[in-house]
Amino acid sequence: MNLLTELLSENQKKKSDLEKVIWLTQLFRWIQKPRALEEKEIKKETIYTTRLRFIQRTLENNPELALLLADNIKHVGERLFTPYQLAQSGLPVSNSFQQDLFNRVQEKILPQKPLSDDLASMLIESFPDDSESLLIDSVDPKSLEKLIQSIPFGAEFIFHLKLNTLIACHILSVELLYQANLLTNQINHRKRDFSELVEFQLENQLRLLCEKFKHKKISENELEVQMNELSSEMNSCDQQTDDLFEKMQMSGVKIELVYGFQNYRRRLRRLRTLFGFFNDGSLKYNYFRLFLSQTVIDVHHQNSLLAFLVENLALMTKRIVQSNTQVGEHYVTYTWPEFIRMFYSSAGGGFITAFTVFLKQIIGLFGFTGFIKGFIESLNYSGSFLLIQSLGFTLATKQPSSTALYLAQALEKSISESRKTIVALLRTQFIAVLGNVVAVTPICFVTGWIFYHFGYPLYSPDQALSVIQSSQLLGLSPIYAAITGVLLFISSLMAGWFENFCISNQIDLRMRENPKLRKWFGQAATVRFSDVFMNNANAIAGTFSLGFILGLAPQFIKFLGVPIEVRHVTLASGTMATALYQALDLGLSTYDLINSVSGILVIGFLNISISFSLAFLLASVSTQVSLKSLFRILFWGLQLVLTKPWLLLVPEKEAAQSGPAIDKK
Repeated sequence: MNLLTELLSENQKKKSDLEKVIWLTQLFRWIQKPRALEEKEIKKETIYTTRLRFIQRTLENNPELALLLADNIKHVGERLFTPYQLAQSGLPVSNSFQQDLFNRVQEKILPQKPLSDDLASMLIESFPDDSESLLIDSVDPKSLEKLIQSIPFGAEFIFHLKLNTLIACHILSVELLYQANLLTNQINHRKRDFSELVEFQLENQLRLLCEKFKHKKISENELEVQMNELSSEMNSCDQQTDDLFEKMQMSGVKIELVYGFQNYRRRLRRLRTLFGFFNDGSLKYNYFRLFLSQTVIDVHHQNSLLAFLVENLALMTKRIVQSNTQVGEHYVTYTWPEFIRMFYSSAGGGFITAFTVFLKQIIGLFGFTGFIKGFIESLNYSGSFLLIQSLGFTLATKQPSSTALYLAQALEKSISESRKTIVALLRTQFIAVLGNVVAVTPICFVTGWIFYHFGYPLYSPDQALSVIQSSQLLGLSPIYAAITGVLLFISSLMAGWFENFCISNQIDLRMRENPKLRKWFGQAATVRFSDVFMNNANAIAGTFSLGFILGLAPQFIKFLGVPIEVRHVTLASGTMATALYQALDLGLSTYDLINSVSGILVIGFLNISISFSLAFLLASVSTQVSLKSLFRILFWGLQLVLTKPWLLLVPEKEAAQSGPAIDKK
């Protein structure tokens, strides 16, 4: 049945508001897709224009139908084209990231708002796919203009629609003023007078225009001229916002600020579009088309949790990547002196880890369980890792999540640079793991032998065999090792986030100006401490977060009923070496020994590769380098090492041929 001829029915005027809105949504849906067989050959981009032309010709041939259509649209417009709906449809109603996130989750659960009262709900129903906005943009402007002119809306309806649009512009200007003041004060860390903001002048002039137009003290031509003059104010708003955004990136990123900038720009874009309605001639019809397509995108975006999180977390992710990449530069060696220093540094890390293993055994003698056990072990790990960091030693498993991001930046520079980086990276990672294991294993083995030889074994017979079996390849160790790789990556994210938090909240300045710290330690010592803290914020956060994650994460997951453990290659090597002599004396078979040693190798591989792969994924998002390019250069490097394994210990004398090509997303 033709939806247009349905308007001719006698009971059309008796229909409810909801029925009239539903009819309008059905009309939009009818415009979108071809029905007749002869329309199947029409290009998708022109189907909207074809249907609009058909409606326009139908209305020209049926004046009575045109009047009924106008009455129906005017009735719907009185409910849906209010100032609030024009200004807010598809835009967040909150200025808080957390509140907006809660609102989106709530809208996913609750039934949809009534179509008769909400423009956003009507557009979602009419255009269920946001890709329809592209087809709206492709509508022929002349055809749209002729269609609108063929509908006799009347001067009174046009006046009220313009007044509602002008009031909507004023509503948006008020929101822009509030948002601009909030962003300026938070980024510049000082209060600023409203009158200094460009948005203040814009809001003031729009308020005066609303009063004049409402009381018909200004003609439509004069209104058009003044609205065109105000358009330059929006260009100033754009420039001011760009300057603030760049300053925020330099002084640290906050999710709330990123969310504020996104809100500001979306509202400014809506305001610019509504301004276009006051253009004379055919240009205003182009802005009507633009308003419809943008609002369709906005309402779909407002319903998407994924788009919301990606949009607001992308800049924070990039900032974390930059922080970790600077750390990663210290974990890649190119020359022999650097290579030797890395070995000694990692050996020192293994030496400290040996004492961590023994302290863990002593803690186990007290019989702690659950959270208490996890918390004490976290203190043990964190203290050990912090000591390793402060002495300039290296823990091999902290490298992958930082060096992967460093490799991504090398890929952005050139193929030769990335090839050089991947070889140096693999060599450095190998020597770091080797240094950790070479130091921790003999120390733990000898100490375990001494305690056992003098009659003070560190384990009972069952415990000694259980410790050896806990790292076996043919068991759950590979799964636990993979989970540990994820935890290692998470600790690097927390390190980058904490450094950004310190920068954005000016922690160093707060320390320097704190009266209590200056009184207790003196001004000079306080300044030195704040500088050291800021310079090592990433390392300190990474150290503590890794220790507490390794200690508490298994206990928390066990509380949920999932028996998960961590398998960290250095700690697992030390623990196994401690019980090895006792287990051999108890009759440990060669099969079990080989199985456990193989498990240690796999634990190390999974710790590093999982953490490295996740960091690769993050690097791809941040640096715009495709994952295909990242994994291609990694595969090329692994292939080179497998064919020339001596490169892990001996630098390559001749430059290898060019590596793989680089793709951009």
